[in-house]
Amino acid sequence: MISHKHKFIFVHIPRTGGTSIATQLGQNNNVDKHRNLYQYKKELETEIFNQYFKFTFVRNPWDVMISKYLADWYNDRKRGGRIGKSSGKSLKFFLENYTTPDRESGDTFFDFFCKNEINFVGKYENREEDLNFISKTVGFKIDLNIHIGDHNRENFSRKTKHYTEYYDDETKQIVAKKYAKDIEYFGYEFGK
Repeated sequence: MISHKHKFIFVHIPRTGGTSIATQLGQNNNVDKHRNLYQYKKELETEIFNQYFKFTFVRNPWDVMISKYLADWYNDRKRGGRIGKSSGKSLKFFLENYTTPDRESGDTFFDFFCKNEINFVGKYENREEDLNFISKTVGFKIDLNIHIGDHNRENFSRKTKHYTEYYDDETKQIVAKKYAKDIEYFGYEFGK
């Protein structure tokens, strides 16, 4: 999402509450959804790109993958499918085979931006405080009363239990390996 009026670029990484954040920032459509920072950089003049405040949000990778897994399960159910080992949709199978629908944008957090070119990385787990900081920085009043998170049925992730309860040691390690760079850089731990 680009706001030329407030001179910011919001890089919306999937499953980080970005749909609600974009709504809070005044965007009510999905035109720029899930574009990475490199795509914005190609599109904008260098001077404008360098001048704009660029930010994004990340989320605990173990939590993100359960959100993606449940959304995949929900969409399968809508099409009449079912989940479980017999259908090839176990969590292990999903984690080993998951790729983003749009490989051009990326899968890991670092696929979406270069840490040297992003001005601020907020955390899903600390979103209200981080949104307040962004609001002050860009001079845009963000409506924090708008619900944040995966809030509609298309972005289904209303979990009945904490994400940690979906994992065993093997599946926990699959995510740890796949998202090692993100986990280390952003200080994420399983269960926290």
